[in-house]
Parts: sequence; structure tokens; C-alpha cells
Amino acid sequence: SGGEFPQNSVILGGFNNKICDGVTNSAIIASQLSTLADSPGINALVGTTNSSISGSANQNNFLGGGANNIISCESSGYYTACSTIIGGTFNRAYGVSNVIIGSNSSKSGSCAKTNNSNFYGLNAVVLGGGKINALGMGGGNEARANFSSVVNGTSNIVCGLGGTILGGCSNIIHRQAGGLTIDLHKGGTILG
Repeated sequence: SGGEFPQNSVILGGFNNKICDGVTNSAIIASQLSTLADSPGINALVGTTNSSISGSANQNNFLGGGANNIISCESSGYYTACSTIIGGTFNRAYGVSNVIIGSNSSKSGSCAKTNNSNFYGLNAVVLGGGKINALGMGGGNEARANFSSVVNGTSNIVCGLGGTILGGCSNIIHRQAGGLTIDLHKGGTILG
């Protein structure tokens, strides 16, 4: 489907997967209900369920394992490149060189979906933690700023450049009014 045909791309095993809209040099391997769409090249989904990589300039992204995860740019002219989601559920990666590993309902480089520049969504990491689904409480972690990290915990947000949160619950580093602004001058660390 879409305006362009996929090129040099493949689906290997799995069930009900789709590659469409000009995807090139990409693969879906042993997944189900997963999609590669509108991304120019070298993207892969491996062993995922109901997950996708989509966006008009996305390239060099990897999504492995987990379910309901998305690597996306969400808007024309924006991009996600060299980003990775491994395991977990309901995670979203935006921007460049961002990583989410084994988290739940978390985001890395989340400001990159609306602010596409060198100042947003670079090298942000979320490891573990996120929303406590079984209890229906909490929210996902977000590493929004460049070189920011959230390791475990729940409902944590890092907006400060180079900020880090290790564990804990509902911690925030330099959250600006409006939710999408990043403090590019200050980092900081919260432990527990």
C-alpha cells in the first residue's frame, strides 16, 4: 500500500506482518501483527508483537522483542535514527540514538516528535521500570533531553540536559511549564 513500493525488504516467518510505503533494505523477522511503513532504510523488527517502525525519514532503527512498541517520527519532516527498543511493552522511541530496554509505557527522546533539531531527543535512555500495569497505577518513564537517563522506577521524567534518575517514583529533573520544553543548561541526578 502507499505511494511507493517497498524495495529490498523481507518478511521472514511470523504472522500477519506488513511492509509498505517505500520501505527499503529492511526486515520483519519472526514477529506478528507488526509493521514497517514509510521508512527509507535499514530498519528491523525481530520477535515483536503488534509493534512498528514508521516515519518518513526513519533509518537504522532496531526493535526486538516485546509488544506494542513503536519507533516513530509521528510527523512529516521529522525522523528517528539509530534508535533501539528491546523488550517491554507500550514504549515509544523518537529522535536519534535513543534506547529503551525492558520498560513499560516509557518514552525516550520524547520531545523529538515535535521538535526536530540537534537539541532534542539525542542519546536518551530508559532502562526498565515504567508503569505498573498489574496494579493500574503509575506512568511510564521519560528521558526527554539529550544525554538523559532514567534507570528503573516509575513515572520519572528527565528534561534537563544530561540529567539522570536512578529508581524511585514520580521524580522530575527540570520540568518546564507546558511539558515539552527542555532545560538545555542544567542536568542533575536523583538517586531513589
